[in-house]
Amino acid sequence: MIRFARYIFVIVPFGGPSIAWAEVMDKEPSLAFLWSIATASAIVAVVAGRISPWFALLSVPLPLVYGLAVLFEFIDPYVGLAIAREGGVSYIVGVLGAALLVIAGHLVGGVLWWRKRPTGRSSGRAASGAPLS
Repeated sequence: MIRFARYIFVIVPFGGPSIAWAEVMDKEPSLAFLWSIATASAIVAVVAGRISPWFALLSVPLPLVYGLAVLFEFIDPYVGLAIAREGGVSYIVGVLGAALLVIAGHLVGGVLWWRKRPTGRSSGRAASGAPLS
């Protein structure tokens, strides 16, 4: 026991900070969870956006609020640095990539709606230019 007590002054200063770092990422969602939620949100955004842009707007608030909460964690001078230190740059890039997937889902849904929308003009001619009978 005396031998171990001699080394406690070496172990505690270097072992203590690693315990504190481990507690930061334990509270953060995993990348697999974030990507599965982002994929589901993007699918909902594509389907809703294809029906109507107004439906797509209904699917914006929840990912937006969650994305802003994560962004504020990354900006925080203490938590953000701890996340970058423990999770690495790959975690931050993965979270931002998941957010871009949701944004892309909304854009794709809007483009699909734009392509299928009725133009409102009826010229009385077929697409080839021949008169309709």
